[in-house]
Amino acid sequence: VTLSRAGQTEEASRLYTELLAQPELSDLALFNIGIGLYRAEQFDKSAEAFTRALEGNPHAPETMYNLGQALVAAAADAEVARRVELSRQLADVATRLHEIDPNNRNVIMMLAQAQQSMAEAEQDAARAEPIKQQLVKTLELAEALPFDMSGVVMRVEDGGVRVTGTVTNQTIAAGQ
Repeated sequence: VTLSRAGQTEEASRLYTELLAQPELSDLALFNIGIGLYRAEQFDKSAEAFTRALEGNPHAPETMYNLGQALVAAAADAEVARRVELSRQLADVATRLHEIDPNNRNVIMMLAQAQQSMAEAEQDAARAEPIKQQLVKTLELAEALPFDMSGVVMRVEDGGVRVTGTVTNQTIAAGQ
């Protein structure tokens, strides 16, 4: 990560790619490699690292969220067929993450972005219509959130669990 931050993205990319090739890495090591590859703008490899990290820890919301971000970035420059594949993966990740973190507007918008990309890529209007309808429902869900929770992190500390994050009121009346 230090090389990426120092602007040596080419060297960082090479090192992280070498590390990613190792078969026996912990989910934490893979998470950190994913971050480094993302910063080096190696989005497909970053997504691979986060996917492997989830194999070791399938319920890690931070890893899922970062995987979603890597898929969004990878899809931005991809050809249509690859963009559709990445958008489907993104929809799966965002749906799983939404189950864990249902009040996170960013997660809902990640799902909406995947749905929009799939609808735009669909050549058959009849098959695109249900995707567009689901997109509208997803956007309505984001608008209806009474509050938004973001940056939620759980850490084990002193025999307990510490939860931190931000809660932003959207529609709840003051005092409720």
